[in-house]
Amino acid sequence: SLPLDKSAQIESYCEKGLNAVGGVWTHFVQFFDEAIEFFSGEVQGDSDYSQKIRITPPTRNKSAWTRVEVAFDKLLVEMNALAKTLNALYKGLTELVEVGLGDFEALVAQLNGQVRFIVDAGEQLNGIVSKPSDKMIYWADVELRRAGRARQPRLTLSAAPLHVGPLMKQHLWEGKDAVVMTSATMRTANSNNRARRSANRYNHD
Repeated sequence: SLPLDKSAQIESYCEKGLNAVGGVWTHFVQFFDEAIEFFSGEVQGDSDYSQKIRITPPTRNKSAWTRVEVAFDKLLVEMNALAKTLNALYKGLTELVEVGLGDFEALVAQLNGQVRFIVDAGEQLNGIVSKPSDKMIYWADVELRRAGRARQPRLTLSAAPLHVGPLMKQHLWEGKDAVVMTSATMRTANSNNRARRSANRYNHD
């Protein structure tokens, strides 16, 4: 069993984590409500299908976008608080594992992944809403509720790099002895130079 002081500490972290999850959920809903309200005014026509809307500097300069930013700022505070609490719990459980108290290896690994996910999600949303990178492209997929249909409005916010080469170099090429890539369209005009440039790879076939 765990020492009483460690048990109380872990219990405190869990309680704080539950409270933080509630805060994130509340502001998450408020943020997406504001975002849906904004993009409802950006949708063109009366289509039953989702529409993709680029999120660009002119989009963010519209006065109605301020409400989206304010809601996101509140959400980000809660996300950071949750990440901080989970990270403290992760460190506490890691210490117990290192001294042989408790079988928490799987939980520690999950917590580590969740902390990274929350931090990454916050950074991606921050880029979409307030601090875009010129190396990324941002867009929203919007599907509104139409008259006579019970379906709720749906909104997906996305971000993607304009050039994937540096990411492929970091996560695929470096540290590996060999990588096999196959595709029916890797060669254009009887050359694979375009694929090499896109993949940031020049010195191997």
